Amino acid sequence: DIRTCYYTRNIKGKIKMEIKHLQPGDTFILANERWHILAINPLNSHVLVESIESIFSGCFNNSGNNIWSTSPLTAQLEDYLNTVLLQREPSLDHFILPMIRDLTALDGRVDYGSCVNMITLLTAQEYMHCKKDIKNTSFARLLITPCTTAEGGSDVDVTYVTTEGDIACADVDSRFMIHPVLCLHPDTPIVECRLDEDAESFDSECILRCLNEISTHVGKESVVMEKEKNAQRVNPQTHIAAIDKDICMQRTGDSLW
Repeated sequence: DIRTCYYTRNIKGKIKMEIKHLQPGDTFILANERWHILAINPLNSHVLVESIESIFSGCFNNSGNNIWSTSPLTAQLEDYLNTVLLQREPSLDHFILPMIRDLTALDGRVDYGSCVNMITLLTAQEYMHCKKDIKNTSFARLLITPCTTAEGGSDVDVTYVTTEGDIACADVDSRFMIHPVLCLHPDTPIVECRLDEDAESFDSECILRCLNEISTHVGKESVVMEKEKNAQRVNPQTHIAAIDKDICMQRTGDSLW
């Protein structure tokens, strides 16, 4: 089940049919994009991953407040999921899990509550706990955590990660690099890849060839999944991942992470 392909002379990938075999910090290919694993639930119920490359630059809100649930970016990310990722890899729809997003402000205020996303960005809390496993920090990147709320005196400041890796605050209309985050079922099929230090680029034709092989495999298995969908398919309603709380406690050993 494991075959080897070469993306360039410096990049070698191994086809692995399940993401649960990887570890935090590992890099892989999904829907022709490079991702890295930030956290894995020890009970193997979900895996948190982030895109290594930014998909575009954008602002939190060019004419509104710092509430993530109403940010235009949420719609842009959903569009990217539906028109790009799922178009490239339709079977991925069975493996993406919804995430509860904790909108607690950097100063601790909780009046923004929470929301649920299928695709999202990291919170400041997640970034701090997963920082050592995050790659490609050469550009400032946006987070979804507000600096404070309207009750705290300002609803126009959001957090971001500086090029030095620190968390800072900026106006909601400031532009930053956007790195989408997904929560995946542990059985998600992926292509593992290892990068040498002097690696520069991917051979896209080889990547697509590998992904086509995976799609063929998944296509055969989908017949079984259709016949036993209640047992085999991921049910988003029963796999909602409370990522913020879990990751916060994972590193201290106080929870299931």
